[in-house]
Amino acid sequence: MKNAGVIPGHAPSVIPKHAPDVIPKHGPGVIPSEARNLLLHEPRTADSSSLKLLGMTRILLLAMAIVAVPSAVAQVAKPAIAPPPAVATSVAPSVAIPVSTSVATLPYHSKDTSMGVVNCANSLCHGSVEPIKGANILQTEYVTWSRVDKHARAWQTLFSERSLRIAKNLGIGKPSEARICLDCHTHNVPKDRRAERFQVDDGVACEACHGPSGRWLESHVLDKATHEDNLKAGLYPT
Repeated sequence: MKNAGVIPGHAPSVIPKHAPDVIPKHGPGVIPSEARNLLLHEPRTADSSSLKLLGMTRILLLAMAIVAVPSAVAQVAKPAIAPPPAVATSVAPSVAIPVSTSVATLPYHSKDTSMGVVNCANSLCHGSVEPIKGANILQTEYVTWSRVDKHARAWQTLFSERSLRIAKNLGIGKPSEARICLDCHTHNVPKDRRAERFQVDDGVACEACHGPSGRWLESHVLDKATHEDNLKAGLYPT
């Protein structure tokens, strides 16, 4: 049998031995399935028409490969695009808030005694129903807390149906007795740091934010008292 795929008057066609991914799988240059079958499986009957078709197919594939190779090489050799340079942004410097070193990190960490919110309820202290003229504070803070602020009812929340359901799901017993609940819903200081008039059921009261008042309760109302003196005595800078 004569060499299959040889067209009279032409040299035998050569199939370039490129990797399969050189010839693109999509777009221009896609090899028809019929041509691919002719390429991989020569016809059993070497008639003139099939030989001529096979030869023409191989020439076509060779031309397609010649066109595809430079494109593939160009894709490989394409330089990577460098990322854009980072834009420098100015960051405002943080402002340090002066805090007395004698004050504990958080109010409930203090070793001082918590006296109870009842000591703030006097109308001449923070229990006035109207702002007092000439004072450097409103002196209505206790009234606002007790009437409007939800912190005053944080303890009662622990007896709601929702709180009971949460405690049951967590398996922690009664929420009104579980420390994990009391630490947020009350000023839950140890019992040895509670004065006689202190009541845990006051909820999140004054000392929960301003710190236990055992050392500054009396001194902070003196005429010559300064804010710095109160901070040194344990008042939390809130």
